[in-house]
Amino acid sequence: MLVDLNKIFLRMQIEMTALKEMIVTYEALQTKLEDERGGDLSDAIKLAPCLGVKYGYEDNYVALDGIAFIKSSAKKLLTLTSSKEYTHNYSLETLMKVLDHDQYYLMYRRYIVHRSIIKGYRALDNSILTIELKPSFEKQDDILVSRYRAADFKRWFDKK
Repeated sequence: MLVDLNKIFLRMQIEMTALKEMIVTYEALQTKLEDERGGDLSDAIKLAPCLGVKYGYEDNYVALDGIAFIKSSAKKLLTLTSSKEYTHNYSLETLMKVLDHDQYYLMYRRYIVHRSIIKGYRALDNSILTIELKPSFEKQDDILVSRYRAADFKRWFDKK
């Protein structure tokens, strides 16, 4: 019985090692694919200033200047003109390459926010900033700016 348990345990360890290797390979391929898409995205944007997104099962296009809020965790995108939530398959870094940096700001590696939906900001402890959004976008999570990027954000926001 003990020998059987040892065999099972050994087999599980081997399977876990193989699974970890597959995850690392998958993540590397995912990053490579996003990088490749990023190049394609930049080229495509030059032709038409819109982004391919999904709404349910439908493929749609959203004008770049109509994007209000992008959330990375759920790959969600909100527009300025409607309350529809779209999904996308792009990394925030890829999107920042094609968005206007005067209008959009990358917040805490989780969000990209359009200048027009920001009502203001407040300083918290340790110089961390919390961003206040306009009423129609208040239902979003708390958006924070680290103390390291706070000065950069203030310059960007006050530049209006």
